Amino acid sequence: ALEHYKFMIGKCKRDWQAIVSLASKENLDESDQRQLEALKQSFVLVLSANYQMSKLIPFWGSSAQLGMTYYQRKVSHDLFGIVDHRDDSNYVSVFDERVGPKNTDHTVSLLSHYLFHSGLVPQWVKCVCIFLDNATSTNKNRYLIGWAMELVQHKLLDHLRLPFMIVGHTKFAPDRLFSRIAKSYNASDVYNIDELVAIADQYATATKEDGTRILKWRQELEKKYAELDGIRKFHDFVLSQNRNGKTILKLKAHCASGTLQDATLKLKRGFKAEDDCFPDPLLNYFESQRQFNPDKIHDLMIMYSRFVDKSRWPAYLESNAGQYHHDQHKRKRNSDLHSLQTMEAAQPRKKHCSVASCDGSGHKNVKRWKAGHTTRAGCPKYHGVNPPVNS
Repeated sequence: ALEHYKFMIGKCKRDWQAIVSLASKENLDESDQRQLEALKQSFVLVLSANYQMSKLIPFWGSSAQLGMTYYQRKVSHDLFGIVDHRDDSNYVSVFDERVGPKNTDHTVSLLSHYLFHSGLVPQWVKCVCIFLDNATSTNKNRYLIGWAMELVQHKLLDHLRLPFMIVGHTKFAPDRLFSRIAKSYNASDVYNIDELVAIADQYATATKEDGTRILKWRQELEKKYAELDGIRKFHDFVLSQNRNGKTILKLKAHCASGTLQDATLKLKRGFKAEDDCFPDPLLNYFESQRQFNPDKIHDLMIMYSRFVDKSRWPAYLESNAGQYHHDQHKRKRNSDLHSLQTMEAAQPRKKHCSVASCDGSGHKNVKRWKAGHTTRAGCPKYHGVNPPVNS
């Protein structure tokens, strides 16, 4: 698998350099034009894409982490990386858990943006190969294959290949990128998403995602496409159109060997292949952005207010600072009230004796007090002050 991966990358680089070299010539003759057009039609853009292990913020890397912060709740951040093998350029998107958790919506939205909206891929590129990790929650599932079907069916691409790395052989280009990012991250104090983006930007073109570009592909694709049987045992998926304009899906168990076999991603009742199921751009993750749990905000405020300069606070904490101080005052007031109630409960019970100087000690009539009666019967002080008169 790794040798095939290297072969595809090498071919992409050679073909791209040939196109650039020929296109840069002045006064192309008819033969050069035909050659250039043939190179463009046969060119296959090769990308590698993957997620890095989630990063927690605040993070103490260059300075020692205080013990009390170890179990405090922090904010999880995900990084999605794309490596373009035309020149091995790197692109990273960073988002926090309010826009997550990461799933196939993030994968296909960020790939779609890179292919069609970033301006980095020429419009004449119609054949694409995307190497991906084998994870089923974010990559290898019916949603990703359904997304690929839509791109080919609606002629955004003529050919799309999705090879998935074999388990145990997944150390590919994005992992090398993430290794460099992780090394800098582990040696730094990181207190907000902008600082994490700045670290990633040392090794890639890094951007912060607020959810606007993350569209709800899954809910639209689920309406049209059913499950693809046996998807886990296959690692190479190829989509293209036949001469009749029908989108066909072929797959095989291994991307480096074997024969492609026909497969069908079944449509649900009432849908036709030409039906469009692209999501509405207004139904994105920014509009449905989740809010932090109040308990997490409380933990974050404790850490930031005690150990982080306010100039490095994330924006969401600044907007919650007033509520935090109000909650802190309320917590202190409730704590003081609880302490007072505890102290009162710990004091001995007041005795219902009618003798003013009696504190209840030595009494012999406690049972009547428990019943709520007021009595001086059995009070040693009463009998000591007024001894009984002998007749």
